[in-house]
Amino acid sequence: MIMFGFQSGVYYSLATWLAPKVQDMGYSDAYAATTVTIFSVMQMVCSFIIPILINNSSKRKPWMLLCASSSFIGIFMLIMGGISPIFCATLTGIGAGGLFPSTMILPLDATTTPKEASEWTAMIQFGGYIISGIIPMLVGIIKDMTNTFDVALFTLLIIIIVIMGLTLKVKTKKESATIRVLPSR
Repeated sequence: MIMFGFQSGVYYSLATWLAPKVQDMGYSDAYAATTVTIFSVMQMVCSFIIPILINNSSKRKPWMLLCASSSFIGIFMLIMGGISPIFCATLTGIGAGGLFPSTMILPLDATTTPKEASEWTAMIQFGGYIISGIIPMLVGIIKDMTNTFDVALFTLLIIIIVIMGLTLKVKTKKESATIRVLPSR
């Protein structure tokens, strides 16, 4: 639930605050709108492509870490400046596009029946969307308190680090099956 909420919260925060951040960097309204459009298009395209790549791979965790890293690098470069916001939006869009479908699959790894999977999915989405709705508001409050987007976006970097840590702790069905097969000593 936390992982789903955090990845969605990062996405919603970027969808909400990316244009104002780009405008704050001195770019035109049209350029800021284009940046958000690129972010959204990359997220949509990657939400279809990355799950296909994951299905053709034997492991999901490296893909999830790669997507989280892509978002992290994009946001970090946006904070540092000097790099095209469109390039940063491309990286964050790739990350968001891969993390969303990846976290949607997690209940399937934690359950053994369709009923359990349905119940877990409902719980994860219910709690996750509540968490994800709070994060953009938190980013806005931090921006208002500090009068800069950089500190607010740094909060998203911390959230992405938590996502990476949770990714390392998640067990996939293949890992769970391997653990069960090992003899006890």
